[in-house]
Amino acid sequence: MSNTTPRIRNILLVLIIGSLLILFAGTAAAEEIFYQENGQYFTYRVKQNQATLLSFCVPDSPDTPSTIYLPSELGGYPLKTIGPYALDDSEYKPYGGYSSEKVETIVVPEGVEVLEENALGFMLHVRNVILPSTIKTIFPSFHMCETQITVDEKNSRFQVIDGFLVDVENSVLLYTSPEAAMNELPAVRSIGSFALANYRRESLVFPDTTEYIGSYACFDTPEIRTIEIPGSVKEIADEAFYAMVVTDVILHEGIERIGAYAFCNLEIDNITVPESVVWLGYDFADGCEDTLVLNPNCYNETEEEYLMRYESENE
Repeated sequence: MSNTTPRIRNILLVLIIGSLLILFAGTAAAEEIFYQENGQYFTYRVKQNQATLLSFCVPDSPDTPSTIYLPSELGGYPLKTIGPYALDDSEYKPYGGYSSEKVETIVVPEGVEVLEENALGFMLHVRNVILPSTIKTIFPSFHMCETQITVDEKNSRFQVIDGFLVDVENSVLLYTSPEAAMNELPAVRSIGSFALANYRRESLVFPDTTEYIGSYACFDTPEIRTIEIPGSVKEIADEAFYAMVVTDVILHEGIERIGAYAFCNLEIDNITVPESVVWLGYDFADGCEDTLVLNPNCYNETEEEYLMRYESENE
């Protein structure tokens, strides 16, 4: 009897835990809610009595307005967060997306505080997105976004400067709108992921205030031929300039770390790595025929080390 009781208890414990997991899974699934209002369709998630917009669309009709005002509440819950690709205006959205020929502006309501990573991803047709004064957090990465962004002038943290969306509090360039394609970069400390995706100048010269350049900073920039990076930059992230048609890269003394595949698959024949560089990521210049590293003690990351680092950073 003394041996049977613990076994029964263990079995009961497993059953209880399993039931709780099923219950939690059902609750999590139920949090993704479909909602319709005034002919517009929304999918959202609720957490701590606050709504996160997951998907939004307006079926095409003769009455489709040119300006869409997102509701400040969804199902009675205050809208606080715009989720990844929630405003995607591509033709592949569920329920038919929304007419890119008719919808010109989307207004994000007061009360919204967070734009998650790629919240405005795949916005290729809508001309303008207006952000409220209440926005507190914008995660970097505007993948395949070609809209103009306007921020309420009462928002002191985020500003649009000559067409560039900047987190002025942290000095981060977040996004380059099409209207800024030929402008000089603003004086910031950090360049976010995909931040320069709409940049169209032939020569890309980073200001000497720059200290960090994020991954895929220049994604889909076919006009850029020359890149010049000042010594103020301390770190260049993995894949920062991956797969570009760049023919010349100038790296100045002062740079310390260059990430894996940072200059991979470019059109360059040679690259000189300054003596100040102490760490090189795996295959940082894969595809370049002639690589000169001036620091004989510079550490070169192995493929195994890169894979381990990648897994830990993307858990």
